[in-house]
Amino acid sequence: TTSAPAAATKRKWFPVATPLQDRASQALGRALYEATLEGDLAGMTELIRSGADVNASLDGDGSPLIGAVRSGSERAVRLLLGHGADPNLGVPGDGSPLINAAAIGRIELVSLLLDRGARVDGAVPGDENPLIQAAGEGHLDVVRLLVERGADVNARVLSGLDYETGRQEVRTPLLVARRGGHDAVVAFL
Repeated sequence: TTSAPAAATKRKWFPVATPLQDRASQALGRALYEATLEGDLAGMTELIRSGADVNASLDGDGSPLIGAVRSGSERAVRLLLGHGADPNLGVPGDGSPLINAAAIGRIELVSLLLDRGARVDGAVPGDENPLIQAAGEGHLDVVRLLVERGADVNARVLSGLDYETGRQEVRTPLLVARRGGHDAVVAFL
């Protein structure tokens, strides 16, 4: 007799996750996300060993790496990257790890993510890009770093739909810096 995996390969069938497996995977991903927010490195390590997906996409929260960035824990970010977390994984509505690091002004995390392969101009549908986020929040040191690393100072992204006008707005780093009253960023750009 042929073993089940061999038979599946022979017939070109592939295993499909059951709803129970999907729920278990989501639960592990959610637990990993929560551990990143708490900076619980031991818990994160145990969850990863138990099969938690470091690249889980969690509606409304992003991903474990986005959670680690939001928590500000460089050690948690390094742990996830060391276990294969994708620095470019974007989640619509939650951005990407680099967009989040730029938005909160954590230059050391911005630098780390760029060093680990994050795209300096990476945008996520429905979100802005890292430079626009940093400029809009007035984080001049982050703006400088992103530009030094190749960010397009003339980048343009469409904002979400304005429900009153029914239109989208084109945003640029300079526009959002002006709106925010970030004169030093405006002068630099």
